[in-house]
Amino acid sequence: MWLADYPNPVDWFDTLLNGEHITATHNNNLANANDPEINALIDRLREAPRATAAVDAGWAKVDRLVVSKAFIAPAVNVLTTNAFSSRVDMSCYVDHPIYGFDWTRACVR
Repeated sequence: MWLADYPNPVDWFDTLLNGEHITATHNNNLANANDPEINALIDRLREAPRATAAVDAGWAKVDRLVVSKAFIAPAVNVLTTNAFSSRVDMSCYVDHPIYGFDWTRACVR
């Protein structure tokens, strides 16, 4: 299972499906996908300073290519809940990458 570090397609596609990043050990590209067209699109879109309609369309094209070539099959989108308010003491906040927000460790001021 892969969880993105931040909400940007580059964190998903570049890490998991750019063939330029295939390594002998600790390889995140489990499909060993190495498609020159997809690699070039990802490289170009990675340089975009912000999301625009054209950049979003580019990522949509990458998504369609990846799925049509069956490099991966998306199955689940993780949804987690966090609690933030002026009453939550953030010094004891725990958001585990697998288990999510740890309600048992939340501190109230």
